Amino acid sequence: MDAKLSYASIETKKKKKDAKRGLCMSLVRPCCRAWQVFSFLQLNAFMEARGYTFFLVCLYVMIAGLALNVALCFWVSKSFANNSFGHVW
Repeated sequence: MDAKLSYASIETKKKKKDAKRGLCMSLVRPCCRAWQVFSFLQLNAFMEARGYTFFLVCLYVMIAGLALNVALCFWVSKSFANNSFGHVW
């Protein structure tokens, strides 16, 4: 039991030491500046309070927006390739 506790305390000390140096081994690095900003905004609490249906609506709206942007990119690239623009930019 003592060996297990001492191993856990060594791992905790190592993680604290790595965090001070900016080394994080997880997929989402809590010491990363961008993650700290998103954590500060607390978007998870905002979404959690509105429920799963609201999350799905936001997800599908974002997917539709992404699809629209990709379709617009293809249309612009086709216009450039054919050198034909129906509208002046």
